[in-house]
Amino acid sequence: MALNVNSIRSLTDFRRRSKDYVEELQETNDPIVLTVNGEAAIVLQSATAFQSQQDRILQLEIELNQLKQQRLTSHQPSNKNNLVAAISQRFSVFQEFELSQASREPIREAIDFSEES
Repeated sequence: MALNVNSIRSLTDFRRRSKDYVEELQETNDPIVLTVNGEAAIVLQSATAFQSQQDRILQLEIELNQLKQQRLTSHQPSNKNNLVAAISQRFSVFQEFELSQASREPIREAIDFSEES
């Protein structure tokens, strides 16, 4: 889901109309970017949207660990490009979002793991 221009608002406006923002977040489940001095400062999202995102990240981490385990148990040499492609495919749902540092760590681990071989 891409952020649109209408989802970028000022922190000042949020302070004035916080109740309206909460209602909008709950109705749409779309994130809102708040700016301070014209710079993106924080992203707001509903608890439902946040939990859904966390569940998806957990599922992707499970799938990534399964890929790692398959590679460890396989007696065939692994092709680094295939591993990177598989990881990229599973994480493609996040192309529109900037992942948090913690969410990127499994990708780094997989790539580092594949380079060690």
